[in-house]
Amino acid sequence: MAYSIWDRNQNNIQIGPGTLVWMVEDQKEIFRGHVFDREIDSDVQELKFVAFDVMIYLTKSKGTYNFTNITPEEITKTICKDAGVFCGDVGVSGYKINLLAKQKTFYEIIMMAFTKVWHFNGGRYNFMPYMNKDVLGIMNMGVAVDSFIIDPYVNLGNTNYSDSIGSMINKVNVYKPNGEYIGTAWQRDWVKSYGILQNVYERADDDKDPLTTAESMLHGVDETISVNVLGNSKCITGWGVKVNIPYIYSLNNKTMCIDADTHTWEVATGKHTMDLNLNFQTKMKLVEVDKQ
Repeated sequence: MAYSIWDRNQNNIQIGPGTLVWMVEDQKEIFRGHVFDREIDSDVQELKFVAFDVMIYLTKSKGTYNFTNITPEEITKTICKDAGVFCGDVGVSGYKINLLAKQKTFYEIIMMAFTKVWHFNGGRYNFMPYMNKDVLGIMNMGVAVDSFIIDPYVNLGNTNYSDSIGSMINKVNVYKPNGEYIGTAWQRDWVKSYGILQNVYERADDDKDPLTTAESMLHGVDETISVNVLGNSKCITGWGVKVNIPYIYSLNNKTMCIDADTHTWEVATGKHTMDLNLNFQTKMKLVEVDKQ
């Protein structure tokens, strides 16, 4: 923002650490957060500030908890209460878990709880916390933004596409803690095409279906794409987006998950553009429980 040094007729708005700021687009609030960093530059007479949504308080604060026979939703509500964060729709998982978390951030504790559920349901749902203004919710990642398609004939600028097998795992051997072999989960087509890229899994005491867990460890070809597109404020990390880019064969009529987003508004023209990192694989950030 402009910050006059010498013009006493211009009021300088004081936005410093702790200030609540929000952003409105077409009379609708699309961001609310608190300022953490401020810089005043007398040379260019500007004030720059960085604001984070309320999720920052979950990533900055730590705690120790020993939860027993409790749902991850109840854990999330407890954490939010201790963090002074409003808790909204966090879903219904249907699972009760035990969780010992020592000196972990509030965010990590929530993700540890939902990571357990992710293993229990075989990776069917991919959970991600998000902020709706100042209220925490838990979303199922990859749900496509309504009525929006990335298309070179409509809204697409630059495109950068890559694919890699650098992180591929196509075979997982499962063992008991004493080293006794239990079984193998693998993707035979991937082995045939790319060769054996193997990992191992040692069965946890509370894992009733270790082969299902091993199957969730299988990892295929990483296909990523970054695009510059005309802006849509609904396109944020965790949501899905429909893609129709005919000059890249694998991007015809696909739905991809937004891994990262940067939105830019040009104040002079009102033009809104966004840079999105997209991924075919919709997978939550897993935070595993430390072995005691």
